[in-house]
Amino acid sequence: MAAIAVAVVVLAAGTFVALSLTNEPGNNGGNNGGDNNKPSDVVDSENKTLAVSFPTSISADDRKMALSLTYPGKGEAGYEYNWREYYKFSMAASPASGYKGNVLVKLFAEKSGEIGTSNLMAKDYQGNQVNWSFDTKTGAQARYNVISGDVVSWKTNGSDTLRTFDVAFSGTGDYYLFVQAFDLETGKAISDPVSASPLKVPVTGHLTITALNRGEWNTTENGTYYIILMNVTNDWNIRYDVNASYLVLNDGSSDIAANSSMGSFKSQSLAPLQSTQFRVFFDFPAPVSNRDSFVLQYRDAKSGEVMDIPLPTS
Repeated sequence: MAAIAVAVVVLAAGTFVALSLTNEPGNNGGNNGGDNNKPSDVVDSENKTLAVSFPTSISADDRKMALSLTYPGKGEAGYEYNWREYYKFSMAASPASGYKGNVLVKLFAEKSGEIGTSNLMAKDYQGNQVNWSFDTKTGAQARYNVISGDVVSWKTNGSDTLRTFDVAFSGTGDYYLFVQAFDLETGKAISDPVSASPLKVPVTGHLTITALNRGEWNTTENGTYYIILMNVTNDWNIRYDVNASYLVLNDGSSDIAANSSMGSFKSQSLAPLQSTQFRVFFDFPAPVSNRDSFVLQYRDAKSGEVMDIPLPTS
């Protein structure tokens, strides 16, 4: 709670962070093929970007542009954002007193707790991935990782305009985003920073567990074992542990737990979307009637979920 409170204080002072992914998320109203509003009024400045790490406050005399944002979930209490899905942000830009010039809008982001370089992805108004710059800002009680990137630039003729960009999250927590307009010639901020916050990405997901074979019997001097080759994929949006001991065979009344002393696999911590394969051993006390009546289950001690895992028919 203290960390989140500090983050809010820092936001009020205009501090933010932004990041990039190396893989493509899904789509939630985003624009993967470019922006239909792609401007024809390309900047004619020699400067195509600015080395600006943080939003900044400006005086009334420097306000040459007013920005506003609309996006899915804005103003909706309890709205939650999905992991790895794009959301479209629309930005209205209104030049003050017919202001004309080369304009660059930068996006800044931060989130509760530490933000990493794979927590956020953005596509600019042309559908290109935003390249992020990393910096660190010292707040009243903590240091904050900060990243920033360019989402749109154009040469304004003094008219109002609407620009869009897309954002996807690949980490849980509360995100705080800001946009701010800058003059490419002077490097000065020409709008107040405008926020979209907090954008809440909750912990969600499940394990995807598959039996890769129907199982094989192996009788040794120590007993008879039923061995099944398993594949587990972490479809949670956080790192998640897999344990062989959570696998059981159940016939509706009796359980046979996996033999944790057999085989080399005991447990593994999987990153999001990471998979692992292993053999699981079940030993049957003799005699056992109708062994085929047992159902394979994974009983997740952390989530409490009990999953029935079908065995291949051949």
